[in-house]
Amino acid sequence: MYLTYAEEYLFDGLRPGLALSGYSPSLEKINGLKPIMEWTSDVAQVREVQKGDYGGYGNDWRAEQDGFIATVPVGYADSISRLLKNRIRFGVNGKLYAQVGNITMDYVMIFSPNNDFTRGDKVILLDAEENNAYYWAKLTESLPYEITTQLPEKISRVFK
Repeated sequence: MYLTYAEEYLFDGLRPGLALSGYSPSLEKINGLKPIMEWTSDVAQVREVQKGDYGGYGNDWRAEQDGFIATVPVGYADSISRLLKNRIRFGVNGKLYAQVGNITMDYVMIFSPNNDFTRGDKVILLDAEENNAYYWAKLTESLPYEITTQLPEKISRVFK
């Protein structure tokens, strides 16, 4: 399989690099490569908010309706770019929820108009489907390689 070179280039070896995670080295997807990485966390806290309530550092987010905020203990210290602020969605119980407010060093918040969150719920931050490194890279004007290689060592890894 040739990832980025025409077939007339023949090599004795190939360094698969990011292809081992199912990504091409650019934003251009390659047939046959399927992302495999999933990054999860848990809901640490759930708070009810009323329409008009402020939240986040600097009170930069304001609830447009009544609802619930789930706090997730990951932030820019864990490589969630601040450029994703109010642009990314995270999965909880099979649904995607909008991230709201500032992405802080150690926390992000997600919003639901319904009481859909329980402390301890699994939060899917990065997955192999719609919320993958291609999507993150597009939102941050970077590359999947940059997204996947910046995950710090403190994030535990499970290989299956």
